[in-house]
Amino acid sequence: MFLLTSLAMAIGSTLAGAVAVGFEPALAALIGAGLALLLGTIGARLVTLQTERLTTVAQAMAENPGKRASIAAAGEFQELGDALNRMADKLDRTTSELRGERDRFGVVLEGMVEGVIGLTSDGRVALCNRSATAMLGEVKPPLQKRLLDLVRQPALKDLLARAQAAPRLRADEVRDSDVPYVELTMASGAKLLWSAWPLDRAGIGVLLAVRDVTALRRLETVRRDFISNVSHELRTPVAIVYASAEALCDGGLEDPTVARDFAQTILRHAERMSRIISDLLDLSRIEAGAYDLSPSGVQVTERIRHAMRLIEPTTTARGQTVTADVQDGLTVRGNPQALDQVLVNLLENASKYTPQGSQIQVGCKRLGDRVELWVADNGPGIAAQHRERIFERFYRVDAGRSRDLGGTGLGLAIVRHLVEAMGGTVTCDANEPTGARFRVFLQT
Repeated sequence: MFLLTSLAMAIGSTLAGAVAVGFEPALAALIGAGLALLLGTIGARLVTLQTERLTTVAQAMAENPGKRASIAAAGEFQELGDALNRMADKLDRTTSELRGERDRFGVVLEGMVEGVIGLTSDGRVALCNRSATAMLGEVKPPLQKRLLDLVRQPALKDLLARAQAAPRLRADEVRDSDVPYVELTMASGAKLLWSAWPLDRAGIGVLLAVRDVTALRRLETVRRDFISNVSHELRTPVAIVYASAEALCDGGLEDPTVARDFAQTILRHAERMSRIISDLLDLSRIEAGAYDLSPSGVQVTERIRHAMRLIEPTTTARGQTVTADVQDGLTVRGNPQALDQVLVNLLENASKYTPQGSQIQVGCKRLGDRVELWVADNGPGIAAQHRERIFERFYRVDAGRSRDLGGTGLGLAIVRHLVEAMGGTVTCDANEPTGARFRVFLQT
């Protein structure tokens, strides 16, 4: 407007001057028209230049959000440039906020233990976090792949169909009963719990949450087995004690010889129940952290010699020989009483399950920043399929023989828990040519 007003004023002044100096009106009009054309061309060119400049700046802003318009002239173009700058500043702030939210969402999503998978309407993977990628057995997120091609299980197909058919609810309206789920056993043996929600945003039609419940199911199995095993282990001695006491009450007390036999039976099985309960309490204390395992420097050779003295009456009665192969001066971080119990349990185990007159070896040596302690025998040994499970509670390779020898089935479980509580590991190998070798590794 300023430019047009200036042009009109200039043309008017020119015409008035021409008439005043005596020019004919027609000539004055011609002069005015020429000046108007000249000034209009100049004005149009200036407008075009400003418009081109603003267009260039706008294009630059699209490519570089930090670019800003700079208009020297006043008026509408200056206001338009300022408006472009304000819009660019606001867009820049909005973009920064969105980028920050995206980064925070990405960090949370990638840090989740649960797997998160987003599927498009045709069942292809549009979103897959790190946990879900690992659960699917993939090296990198399987984007654009069909989930049912990765997990070929009809139950998952049914779950997706149920989710797609479910009504769309807001987040605050969703209840646990509204979310369909299914537990699947994968080819790797892992047990995964899948949940699915319908979603109509960001190109995602179904959102899946995947939780690895393998450890939970294993613990549930262990708990069920534990209750069953405890009941089974206590049922036999309780029944024998009950029957013996009943026999005594029914007249057995009248015959001293019979009464003595029944009393010894009661005593033997009462001692067995006492050992089971004592071992169970030890395990409970260790797991609860109530077992005092204050770490200190423990002389390994001294503890081995001490354990050999404690086991000597048992091995002597069975005609067994215990030899030591120790490296003097070794110290480990542990607890003396706990290490004594570990060594005695392993030596007792070797003595029980090897024949009379057999040989048992116990020793230690340094392995870098660790010390290896071992107890080996030349008995029948332990088959490979049993070696991983023998540290479980009540697990026995030969249940009948173990009970006959007075074993509770908890000794090796106590060994494992004590060793792990001291920061070490315990394993079982074959002892060539025959027998078993238990290895305990502790930090120096």
